[in-house]
Amino acid sequence: MWGNILCILLVAAGTFLYGRRLCRFVGYYREGRVSGRRLCRMAGRLYGIVIVLILGLLDPLIRTAPFMQTGTARGMLVFCMGSVIFIGSYTDRRYIRYLKRTDMHDLPPMDAEHYRSYGYLMHGFCIWPIGGLVMLIGILMVAASL
Repeated sequence: MWGNILCILLVAAGTFLYGRRLCRFVGYYREGRVSGRRLCRMAGRLYGIVIVLILGLLDPLIRTAPFMQTGTARGMLVFCMGSVIFIGSYTDRRYIRYLKRTDMHDLPPMDAEHYRSYGYLMHGFCIWPIGGLVMLIGILMVAASL
């Protein structure tokens, strides 16, 4: 129980801090210092953090309820996990493609800083097909249980 509470608190703090950073980057976007692709990437990551927080909050309720014994609940849980993986990594993929296609001199200043070190971005962007597959499995699990 204390592990769940600690996890929820850590994810809530991460959501708050990352949300503040996203709000600051919206201002940078309006000033032209950051691209819309980077903003979409940050929003995708924030979506993943929020879904993990929601699943952490609902975890004690879902596990004790008879609803969890149904295939529908398991399918929905699998779908949520797949959507976190898909959205978090697909937005990275789009951002990396944007960095590769755009000349460094045409990038906004904050994206140009990322351009020099986008190698670290390459590590997680290729898992988006796995997220899509997990989402499809979740949909099939829900459909099979109905």
